[in-house]
Amino acid sequence: MDELVLERSEFLALLDAVGASAVVGFPSDDLFPADIEAHRQLVAEGHARLAARGLLRLAPNGLRVIAAGLMQIALVVARPEVALVSVREIPGEGPQIFMHYLAADAVVEYTLPTERQHRLAPLAGREALVDRLLVLFPLPEDAGDVQALTLLPESFFAAKATAPSSTTDAVALLTTHGVPADLAGHLADALAAPTLLGTLALLRCEGATLSDARNPLLIVGHASAWMIAQAQPGDPQLRLSTVAQADLRAQLTAWLEELTSLPVTA
Repeated sequence: MDELVLERSEFLALLDAVGASAVVGFPSDDLFPADIEAHRQLVAEGHARLAARGLLRLAPNGLRVIAAGLMQIALVVARPEVALVSVREIPGEGPQIFMHYLAADAVVEYTLPTERQHRLAPLAGREALVDRLLVLFPLPEDAGDVQALTLLPESFFAAKATAPSSTTDAVALLTTHGVPADLAGHLADALAAPTLLGTLALLRCEGATLSDARNPLLIVGHASAWMIAQAQPGDPQLRLSTVAQADLRAQLTAWLEELTSLPVTA
């Protein structure tokens, strides 16, 4: 099935069909009416809209049957193995949110064209998902040799907060914590005037429980691009490294493999 845009009532009817009471990455209070009767009326409206579009029919026994392709999309969104919530910020454009859901080899992209519209777009597997993320977060094709360092979160965020007003002070903070002066200068410049900021949350889902996560931050400056993430899962230190397209592709692929291969907790 190709991508489609659903109105809020249609989306709620779809979630109702698969018994979903939440969508990872979307605040439930914003999605579901608090009033049970209002929710029931929206679902009924959604049934009618879906039927008018040829996406729902009544079986001879009176049961509602949703188009198979749409039902598969709904199941992936409602019961993912891994969910990705990505925020892209480009100066002057404001934040844009993209959500992706992965179950087995099926992947669905979910965005909100307007406050009450829901765009659902199937992607052709994990490789296509990584390709899509590289389009959303364009990085240099070649960043040269990878430069990497580790910092405690408080040291990094102090430099991040300082850089927009004074790169000199940010460099001083970074070098105080052992960052070589040349790297500190490149990082401070990117923190001071980023051309792109990306926040990604890769979430391992077990029903309604989020059991593990990878949370990288991408900062693209005029002269360098950086990825910031935990040095190791559970490690308090952050690993900061220069990053190019191939580096991000390899890291995203590895994280997806890690999260989908984790054993289900009891």
